[in-house]
Amino acid sequence: SPLTTQLEYYVGYIEGIQKAARQKGVDVVVVDSQWDAAKQESDIRSFIETGVDAIICSPVDPETIGAVLQEAETAGIAVIVEMTYVAGVTPLVATDQFAGGRLAGEYAGEWMSAHCEGVFEVAILDFPYFKNIIDRVDGFIEGLRKTCPQAQIVADVDAQAKMETARAATLNILEDHPGVRCVFGVNDDSAKGANAAFHTLGLDTSSVCVVGFDADEGCRRLIAGDEYIKASVAADTDIIGAVCVE
Repeated sequence: SPLTTQLEYYVGYIEGIQKAARQKGVDVVVVDSQWDAAKQESDIRSFIETGVDAIICSPVDPETIGAVLQEAETAGIAVIVEMTYVAGVTPLVATDQFAGGRLAGEYAGEWMSAHCEGVFEVAILDFPYFKNIIDRVDGFIEGLRKTCPQAQIVADVDAQAKMETARAATLNILEDHPGVRCVFGVNDDSAKGANAAFHTLGLDTSSVCVVGFDADEGCRRLIAGDEYIKASVAADTDIIGAVCVE
């Protein structure tokens, strides 16, 4: 039960699960929650009624999904949560979100120290509802302060982790803070939205640093293509998917 199948990260993650499952002779049923917490809860209840052996869940809303996941555990179904901590439910399969954010912040700070003069304004395209995202942002801030202490975070906005909303949010930020030349997107779709916003303004790609998180295939192409996105923290979806199946 992924929270969506529309983000490239989750496409790769599901492929990682399916690949590992095939090697072990395990059947996998994927149901798209479509970012809808109520639909995800209904999907999980259907899994319980069907009597599946295990449920791998990437929560849409970790605050509300815990009860039904605990019901699954009580019914003797193994529950594995991916990436986003849910109170009272274990195990959790995740990368070190704080350390990943710190890597992003260190990179952004190094880039700004090398490319900016006088103005060191940074914006964060946030999605501050999940602990893993909060940890990413906290890590980013620590890494940024380490490598560019003069940097100022002038905007931290909820861009909903989606490309179109991130594009609009970035344009709004740049209206209020035209000096922003560094943007951290808490996932790659946020970073892609920022990339599109800077294209709208027509700034030189060498004068802007957008950093993403997950390093999905589309983001890697943009980095290789000399775009505004300069880096993204890589998550190996094959490994994450395989560990969930294990």
